[in-house]
Amino acid sequence: MKDLFLPLQIGEDYEKYEWNLEILICEEVPMCDKYLWVGSKVNKIFSLKPSITKVIFYWDRLEVVIHEFDNKHRTAYNKLNDDLSKNFSTLSNEDLKDGIIINKFFMDKIGYWSLYLPSTNKIKLIYFSNSFPYTNNLIDSILNI
Repeated sequence: MKDLFLPLQIGEDYEKYEWNLEILICEEVPMCDKYLWVGSKVNKIFSLKPSITKVIFYWDRLEVVIHEFDNKHRTAYNKLNDDLSKNFSTLSNEDLKDGIIINKFFMDKIGYWSLYLPSTNKIKLIYFSNSFPYTNNLIDSILNI
């Protein structure tokens, strides 16, 4: 499925990206392979440039992409969500403990979640296949940092 603005496409085969990946330990998601993207630089996503990008494959199929943005404040998070809401339907907005905010968007068979982690001034943009069986495990591991 071709995405509007994101460089890595959910559903692609591992072989397409294998030379651009460095293996990571994947404790939070069983039966999956997690990698650090070390390929060509990921350009800006809307107005933000990711500090790091991680990908998760399930049965050699790209299921999850996690873009992390360091040293970003709430205003950058709000701008990202404004841009996302112009392209996707908003499912929900949740305020969690410790000031963590999650905005959930949806398009076709892909979920897009933006998270703001104020204790670390990080923004995470996670997009994943709605059929990925371990989404909750992944989000729980991110929120327990």
